[in-house]
Amino acid sequence: MTLERSFKLNDEQWDTLLLRCPKLEARDRGVFEAVLWVLISALPWGDLDGSPTGRTAQTRYHRWVDCGEWPQLLESFLSTLLPLEAEQWRGRLERAALLRRVRTGRSKRLVLALP
Repeated sequence: MTLERSFKLNDEQWDTLLLRCPKLEARDRGVFEAVLWVLISALPWGDLDGSPTGRTAQTRYHRWVDCGEWPQLLESFLSTLLPLEAEQWRGRLERAALLRRVRTGRSKRLVLALP
């Protein structure tokens, strides 16, 4: 089953990211949106449909992580939101990361500790 991503940056958010992250290119917008969608939805990369593909988004995300750019990209995006929205995004990202770890068997003990 593949799912169309349903998150889009507005033009002002994207312009802010381009200004704050010099290595980001205009053609990266769709990839960045796809990465955010996968990270907040906890879906597997392969379930991402459309352009870019899940494989492309995954590869670019890992490249950003490996070279240390991801934290700056994410914080730049979060800074474009109102404080409450940014906190909601952080919470969604944390919950999705936990869900992903549970699915892959990396946090079985942690799940048992949750109420």
